[in-house]
Amino acid sequence: MNTENRLRTSAEDPLEELISRWSAKPLPRGEKQGRVKDDGQAVEDAPRGLILGARLLWTYSAAYRVTGKKAYLASAEMLYHYLKEAFFDKECGGAFFEITHDGKPLRDYKHVYAEAFVIYALSEFYRASGREEALSDAYQFFDFIEKAHDDTFGGYFEVLHRDGTHAKEILGTNQ
Repeated sequence: MNTENRLRTSAEDPLEELISRWSAKPLPRGEKQGRVKDDGQAVEDAPRGLILGARLLWTYSAAYRVTGKKAYLASAEMLYHYLKEAFFDKECGGAFFEITHDGKPLRDYKHVYAEAFVIYALSEFYRASGREEALSDAYQFFDFIEKAHDDTFGGYFEVLHRDGTHAKEILGTNQ
């Protein structure tokens, strides 16, 4: 067995253990948990966060590409549709940072940090699934983030209003 195969085999058990914690049971409407207690029980009324959802989509997509296990791709598909329906802002672009357990935005501003995680997740999902729609979505998120570019100092603003304009008053600074 070559080194790559040994590494892959040695990583499968910890990967399976990690993923099984988030796979154990979907919530009533099929979405992933917003919070899981130490005993593995989902907190059903916990808010859902964009960063966690994007990280899970990336994880399941990457796990499928590494292992070829169809269950991981099926979970990635479910997460992709969930994120798209629950978090993506169909009116203004980007995605809501956090939503209630029943799908309402908790805040209407956007965090560039979280938007970037969505690009990672969509890109990996595209690699795993070949779905052109996911790649198109990733480009739309990139374009949304470009609205946050700071032409004066370079770099990017962290917090944006829903429409992508700089939300300097939210952080209490001009940055």
